[in-house]
Amino acid sequence: MLLAGDTFDRFRIEGKLGEGGMGLVYRAYDPMLRRQVALKVVRPEVAQTAVATRLMREGRAAASLNHPNAIGIFDVGTFNGIPYIVMELVSGHLLSAFMGDERVGMRQRLAWLAQIARGLDAAHRQGLVHRDVKPENVMVCNSGEIKLFDFGVVKRMSSLANISNATDPMEKTRTGIVMGTPLYMAPEQALGDAVDGRSDQFAWGTLAYELLSGGIHPTTTNNPRRLPVAFAILREQPRPLSEVASRLPDGVAAIVMKALAKAPSSRFATMAEIYSALDAIILRMDGASSRTTPTTPIQRVRRSRFRQLGLAAAALGLVAVVLFLSHIFGP
Repeated sequence: MLLAGDTFDRFRIEGKLGEGGMGLVYRAYDPMLRRQVALKVVRPEVAQTAVATRLMREGRAAASLNHPNAIGIFDVGTFNGIPYIVMELVSGHLLSAFMGDERVGMRQRLAWLAQIARGLDAAHRQGLVHRDVKPENVMVCNSGEIKLFDFGVVKRMSSLANISNATDPMEKTRTGIVMGTPLYMAPEQALGDAVDGRSDQFAWGTLAYELLSGGIHPTTTNNPRRLPVAFAILREQPRPLSEVASRLPDGVAAIVMKALAKAPSSRFATMAEIYSALDAIILRMDGASSRTTPTTPIQRVRRSRFRQLGLAAAALGLVAVVLFLSHIFGP
């Protein structure tokens, strides 16, 4: 493990940000570009294995994306036989930290889900299927933006309509090999069948179900036989989101449940359909809010002050009238 003050290639290590089974992520300084970056380095013990190939694939795949809702990739390389990726450094919290947080309003949750859908749609348009969409792979930045990251099991396609063709034979995962996190896998992914953007959509639906229900996973709502997660995803239908989440705006539950359809053909054709529908709901919420109450605390304070000033002015006017009448009709 690298320590603060160490150097790796041209990068100066400032501290560790996190670690996983295949590598570690450091905060580092790039003197060439004069900026701080996130440096993902493969563990030395796995540097010569397929794990290293996976990391390089992640870097090349994510580097093709140029979207505000996906982590930016600045560089991919190898130093002393150890592969690394240089990524955009962002500050914030993982989406998983907000799953049961009642302080996060409904509008904010829907806005986050729309941003995730936008990031996935951008990836799909580039012929990339993420295959590991989950709360731990989504960052809620302090700036308010959502960033999708960790493309470690990404699958590159030449066309989402022709999912059997891969642009790079070395990057094609063989059918029958299951990649991803079981809790968020689409049925076809759990079976090892071919996947496309609609498989990511199912994972998005699972994540959305959790976020909107306060952390309830759809598989846990209807699994009377206590099947393992992968089998429950294949066999059991989750309870409708409207039954486990209260005060949902009209249309939201239907969007999520359609994304969770067992058959890919029963889901939305693209993620663009999802974020367009969410945008319309958010716009409707904003319109209703502006017609009833101020939209921000500052506006509420200002409105209260205006009301107080109006009452004061009315009182002064009444006093003036009384004095005027007393002057005219007085003795």
